[in-house]
Amino acid sequence: MCRHLQTYLLLMVGASIFGTFVIYTGNFYTYYLKRSKEWQKAKTYIESNTCSDPFLYSKLADWNLCDKSEETVSRLPFMAALYDIGDDLHICGNNRCVIFYTDFTGNLHKIVIALGVVGIGFFYVARKNYQYNNHHREYYQYTLPNVARLAG
Repeated sequence: MCRHLQTYLLLMVGASIFGTFVIYTGNFYTYYLKRSKEWQKAKTYIESNTCSDPFLYSKLADWNLCDKSEETVSRLPFMAALYDIGDDLHICGNNRCVIFYTDFTGNLHKIVIALGVVGIGFFYVARKNYQYNNHHREYYQYTLPNVARLAG
């Protein structure tokens, strides 16, 4: 029976790894297409009059997309898609830690109350256990030993 369990476990782990690989391959392809489109748009924007004409460039001032386009073109779509996959795999990727921090601080009062109730419950159980042990220790201290208790 143990051999079958080991086979099923190995099969489940293998299926999970294969499924994860397939999912991340699909995500990579989606990211690659998205980044390729962004790269083409950024390249077109850089080659337009907006970035090459210094007067127009200075008129746009803060609302200029030339810097963002240069940053987008500096990375190949393949590498950008790889970074996106890494962001998915990272524990704090896609702002997961920020979301956790926001949820934690938003519900801090509930967490403190729950921990307080659990702590009081543990204290109550420990106190009852201590009283029970003291009662039995005193009881056995003042009883004579009998053969059944010593043999058992």
